[in-house]
Amino acid sequence: MSACPRKLGSYFQENELKSELCQGGGNVWSDELSMAWNKGKANVVAVNAQMDAGGGLVLNKSMLPNLAIEENETLVLTSAHIVDSKTSILVGTYNGAGEMGSQGMDEAQLVALDREKDLALLKVSLSESAGGPLAGIRVDDFSPARAGERALAVLTEDSSRALAVFQVSAVSKYGALGGSAIRRQFPSVTMTDDTSLVVLSTPDLPGTSGSPVISESGKVLGLVSQRLPDTGGNRVHFDKSHRPIWQTAAAVSSNEIESFLQTVDRKAAVR
Repeated sequence: MSACPRKLGSYFQENELKSELCQGGGNVWSDELSMAWNKGKANVVAVNAQMDAGGGLVLNKSMLPNLAIEENETLVLTSAHIVDSKTSILVGTYNGAGEMGSQGMDEAQLVALDREKDLALLKVSLSESAGGPLAGIRVDDFSPARAGERALAVLTEDSSRALAVFQVSAVSKYGALGGSAIRRQFPSVTMTDDTSLVVLSTPDLPGTSGSPVISESGKVLGLVSQRLPDTGGNRVHFDKSHRPIWQTAAAVSSNEIESFLQTVDRKAAVR
C-alpha cells in the first residue's frame, strides 16, 4: 500500500492525504478528489458480518420517508452478499483521520435485501462514542456515471480506511459483461443480467464491497459490488493456478440504488 497513489487502482492510507507526497506531482490524487472525499467521508462506514467485511454508505432519512425509523437510528446501504443470511451484522464509524479508534462497532438490523441488485439496507443505533446518528447523503448526492471520469473507492476492511483512484471505463448491464457465464461458474452469484453497473478500470481489492464510488464532483456514482473476470467466449477464464483472471471491478449504479430505495419505501408505505 503506497503513501499516495501514482497509478490508478493503488490503495493508500487515508491519513497520508496531508503528506508532502500526496501534495506533490506525479500522482493520480487531485484537489477535486480531496474536496469530494472531505465532503463525503463522514458517511462512509465499515460493515462486518461474521466472516465477511466491507463498507457501507449512510443515507439521509429523507430518502425513505415512509420507513419506520427511530430518531436515534442511522440508515446504512451496503452490498447484499456481505450481510445475506448473517445472524450478526456490525457497523463501525471512523474519526476525521480515518481511524475507527476504541469505540468498536454497533449491532445493526437488516431492513431490506435485493439479491438481484446486490443491495441491502441496514439500520443501526450508533453509540455516542461512534458519533451518534449520522446525517447521511440525500437523493441529489447521487449521479449517473460517465465513461472516462475519475472516481475514488474506499477499502474499509481494517480498523483504518484506505483510498484508491479509479477511472470509469463504461456503464453497462451485467448480461453484457458476462453475467450468464459468471453465474454458471459461480452459482452463488444472484445478480440478474439487466442490473446496471458502473465498470471501473482496475480490479478492486477485497474489502471494498459495499463502499461508495465517489466522483471528483463529490457525487455517489454507485456501490462497489464485485470483480469481473475474463468471460471471452461466454466462459470464465482461469490462470494456471485455477484462479479467475480478474479484469475489472464493478459497482451497482446510482440508478439501481435509487430504484431499490424507492421499492423499499413503497413497501413501507402500504404496511
